[in-house]
Amino acid sequence: MSEDFDKDGFLYKRTGHSQERKKFSQKWKYYYVNLIGGSLHYYKDVEDVEPKGTINLKELEFKKGEKEGSSHKFCFVLKNSTLDYLFFTEEEADYNEWTEAIEKAMKKEPAPPLKKEKRKTRAQELAYKIKKNVGGKAATSALGKKAIRAQAPEEVRNLIASLKKIIERESDGKKAHEVEENIFKIGVKAYFLIDGGKCKWDDLLEADKPLRQALEILIKCHDHAKFSRNPSPVLLKEKFVIVQKNFEEAADKLTKVLSPLMKPANVARIKITTDYIGNADRLLKIYLDEALNDPLQDLISAAEHYTQFHFYKE
Repeated sequence: MSEDFDKDGFLYKRTGHSQERKKFSQKWKYYYVNLIGGSLHYYKDVEDVEPKGTINLKELEFKKGEKEGSSHKFCFVLKNSTLDYLFFTEEEADYNEWTEAIEKAMKKEPAPPLKKEKRKTRAQELAYKIKKNVGGKAATSALGKKAIRAQAPEEVRNLIASLKKIIERESDGKKAHEVEENIFKIGVKAYFLIDGGKCKWDDLLEADKPLRQALEILIKCHDHAKFSRNPSPVLLKEKFVIVQKNFEEAADKLTKVLSPLMKPANVARIKITTDYIGNADRLLKIYLDEALNDPLQDLISAAEHYTQFHFYKE
């Protein structure tokens, strides 16, 4: 237990209405959770500034082992007359720790959320413990993947976040989520392959070279579009064709390394994602759309930080 919180970790959660026959129509969602005093704060991501929601325990009834129709073994419920919050963990030891901590917290007063930097530091500590797990089972669980994702360098996370933001504006939220998930899924799988000695970090870094070249061109094109009175669509398109080829080269290098080690469906994510991000016509549309100026500026700022950042082997 920390002096800042009573318990934290990753939990699956879904919410239902107590009076409805099909009260848990909502899908399971995976959250980073802080138990502080009499409050359970849950976050979609450890980097989020505000919690997705807060559950004040004094207002609820707590039931251990209550499945509410779930097939999962380690479940517990927090409920009142209108809402049921159903949680489950993947490990029995984790379930025991959570239920014991919540039982102690039921009569405590509500408490505010943990500050962002303390959450981030704690998530990195969790990832380290998971990685060092002797059996390795926890590391390949959803909990382990979520914690390891949080360890990605800030420059990488910011680049992905800004990319997601501009895709949401240019296309839609579903496509933005798909691109983000593809990037992180490939990254997490590559992490385990390196950690298991099945591939080398240097081989993966070969794909980073054309990616950086593409980002550097995008930065220069942004300067041209921003400071020229009449930015040339023809010139921009010529540059974006080069960017597209850089992304294709990065995808080819990654595929060459990972295809013998990953399932075809996961390897396919590489080309699907790079083809979408690096599409020359889409890039031209984004650069010429004044409504996308703000998210484009965020993306360029993140790209500038990324191109100045260098990966180092431990």
